Amino acid sequence: MSSLLSVFMLTRNHEKFVADAIMSVLEQKVNFEYTILVGDDGSTDGTVDIIKSYCKKYPQRIKLFALSENRGIFENVKNLYLHYEGIYLANLDGDDYWIDENKLQMQVDFLEAHPEYNGCFHDMKIDSSSMPVATNDESSRINAKHGYMSYSQLHTYTSDVFPYQVVDRLIIPTSSIVYRNGAHLMDLVQSDFRPNYSFDWWLNLAIVKNSKLKYFPRQMGVYRDHIHGTTKTVGFTLKKQTNILILKSLLQDNYYRHFKKWIFKGLSREYNSLANDSTTDQGTRLSANFSYGWYALKMAISTFLENHRNMNTKNSTG
Repeated sequence: MSSLLSVFMLTRNHEKFVADAIMSVLEQKVNFEYTILVGDDGSTDGTVDIIKSYCKKYPQRIKLFALSENRGIFENVKNLYLHYEGIYLANLDGDDYWIDENKLQMQVDFLEAHPEYNGCFHDMKIDSSSMPVATNDESSRINAKHGYMSYSQLHTYTSDVFPYQVVDRLIIPTSSIVYRNGAHLMDLVQSDFRPNYSFDWWLNLAIVKNSKLKYFPRQMGVYRDHIHGTTKTVGFTLKKQTNILILKSLLQDNYYRHFKKWIFKGLSREYNSLANDSTTDQGTRLSANFSYGWYALKMAISTFLENHRNMNTKNSTG
């Protein structure tokens, strides 16, 4: 019987965690067929051996697609996408795990009943127990400072999430989302623009495009915040520069270019972060400070024009 859903599991040196991730999928109670597609990005520890042991035990359920060397998230996802099964996809990073055995069934049931949504996601717990107190990662410092234990403490989620909110960097927990497969995803994996950093954001922008997402205020998974996580091994400047490239690419998109106010807001925010980062070289900070002012001005103008249009529309209909 063919699968209705594929679970995309990305791994990279996750030997301490991947068994928990796999078992949390196998423990799901569902009335449909699904396949676990594991994409390993050139792990150098025992991750692949652990996955192979599960493939041997569950040959019809788990399939491993291992890259011989580290090629980055984009190539790993693209490789998995060539082998997906079903009309729904679910993401689960190899160092995270699910804690609600009804998670997949609930999300698939919702999408089956509501074709107007391209995907749905839920709250997740944050486990920072293995993260050192002193860390260079921005998000981890915030978690440690405030004692955040879930994504809903970090972000304000509405029941329905629209494209402008994702443009504005509302974080969708990677391992929480279930979404429809479609041409929009094929366009993404075939794109010449291939961000290996902030890829989750890039993917979520493709998922929510021309649609919306449903949020469930229920903690159904755990995000492990640890020093070997993918986002922890990337420099601050490179992260910000990647975010800037993503935002600028949206200005070239026939759909997203209509969200200029939010794009300019994001660009001014990213450039401001670069301008105020002491680890960034002086030339980059000076250039970023100029760009921050430029995009802050463009955001103000776009906001003014939008408000003016809305007022004219209100007056003409009133």
